[in-house]
Amino acid sequence: MPALACLRRLCRHLSPQAVLFLLFVFCLFSVFVSAYYLYGWNRGLEPSADASESDCGDPPPVAP
Repeated sequence: MPALACLRRLCRHLSPQAVLFLLFVFCLFSVFVSAYYLYGWNRGLEPSADASESDCGDPPPVAP
């Protein structure tokens, strides 16, 4: 419970500009973290671009 009182006391001293700045920093941080996990270097599930598509066993369709 003392932690909650300390948090309330801290929030009273913050200006609206500081709160908006902290919100902006948090959003920017979350964008970078999500981009790291979505577009990171360890994307092993996608096939490589130079792999041939004939590995499936089916011949490619031929247009008449």
